[in-house]
Amino acid sequence: MAPVVKLRPTVIPTSIMRCTVLGDFMTNFGLPPDVVRLAQQGFAAGDITGITINGLGYDNYIRDQATLMFADLTTDHDVSVDVSEGRSMIEAVSVKFAHAVAYSIATMKRNGLQLAYHYHFAYGRADPANVGRYGLSYGHQSSFAPGTAPRQLFSINPGLDRGITYSHATAYRIK
Repeated sequence: MAPVVKLRPTVIPTSIMRCTVLGDFMTNFGLPPDVVRLAQQGFAAGDITGITINGLGYDNYIRDQATLMFADLTTDHDVSVDVSEGRSMIEAVSVKFAHAVAYSIATMKRNGLQLAYHYHFAYGRADPANVGRYGLSYGHQSSFAPGTAPRQLFSINPGLDRGITYSHATAYRIK
C-alpha cells in the first residue's frame, strides 16, 4: 500500500503571497501572461500598489470596475496558506475574497464588457520611465459615461491579510 501524502499549509512571506494574489487576479480576468509578469515585477519592486480592471461597454465607458489594492507592508511577516487541492492563492487568503473576484469576472463576461486595466503606482513612482518599464504609456483613461457615477457594490479586506482591499463598483444613473 502506497503512502498517501496530504499537503499542509505552506508558510510564505506576505509580500510573496500578495504578489501571487496579484498574478492570480490578473490571470483569472484573462490578462496575458507577459502583462501579469510585468505587474508582479512592478509590485515586487515597490512601484505598483494595485490594479483596476474596467469593464467597458460598446461606447467605451465604464460599466463595471474591479479594484485590487495593497497597503504598504511595515513588516514582511510570514503567513500560512493552504493551496492544496488546486486552490488559488486568492481562495487560500479568503473564500469570501475568491467569491467576490468570481462575481466580478462573471458579471463582466455576462455583460459582454471589454476589459481595460491600469496600475496604481506608489507615490512618486508614476514617472514616465517607470510607466514605460511596465509596457504602459500615458493615454486616454476610461471614465464613466456622462450622467453616471460609480456605485460601490462591495469592498472587502480578506481576513488573512487586512492590507488587501478588493472592491467592485458599477455604473448607475445620477440624473
